[in-house]
Amino acid sequence: MLGRWSISNSAISSGWRPSKPSTPPPYDLRRKLVDRRAELYAINDRGGNAKSLGPWSHENEARFADYHKRKTTAKVRQDASPVALHETDDFDVA
Repeated sequence: MLGRWSISNSAISSGWRPSKPSTPPPYDLRRKLVDRRAELYAINDRGGNAKSLGPWSHENEARFADYHKRKTTAKVRQDASPVALHETDDFDVA
């Protein structure tokens, strides 16, 4: 005969759980004019699907500038990476 197992909620909640996946950054941020009013849009994919992040404001302008600064930095790192990897091709692995 099988016995009954009693598991408390604390035993379940104290176990390991994977962290919640982070939201990926938008494909691009763009300023668009809609009815003669500037708005910030988050472009989600190459197809141009977008979501408005609200009217152009000082906060959205700072968000736009920060995004493009980080994107430029990442692009520079990416462009420099193949050069560094290419230089390691000359080493023989024995």
